[in-house]
Amino acid sequence: FDYTLTDNTNAQSTATVTITVNEVPVAANDTASTTAGMPVTIDVLANDTGLSFTPLNVTILGLLANGTTGSVSVQPGNTIQYTPAAGSSVTTDTFDYRVTDTNGNTSMASVTVTITPAQGGLPGSSSSAVGPVGLGLLALLAGLRRRRRILG
Repeated sequence: FDYTLTDNTNAQSTATVTITVNEVPVAANDTASTTAGMPVTIDVLANDTGLSFTPLNVTILGLLANGTTGSVSVQPGNTIQYTPAAGSSVTTDTFDYRVTDTNGNTSMASVTVTITPAQGGLPGSSSSAVGPVGLGLLALLAGLRRRRRILG
């Protein structure tokens, strides 16, 4: 807004006042999914609001669940990279992050990552005893047993 000051001799001076209101950042919870052993990059700021003051600072506050084997790190551009450990049996992992603006205002949210187990083995192979080799062995054993009954 503008204002004008006038003294007793009618001399005037006009000035403008600008008030900037700092929007406080509001972090919102995030979700992501990946396959065991494969890193995923998460843009945690994409759904957060009040981020008009930059630069922002994203901080990892740590993994929450017991037994988690993943690792998290802040990447350039304030994205977060989550990497689940290969061979882990964990199917869901959660961690917190905090966003801080230049005025020191902060907000915290959680990220939940769904982890799909990696598919092991060669295409078409079977790890069960009922695969082609297993069926051959079963047929051989059944034949030997039948032969033993007939002969004996």
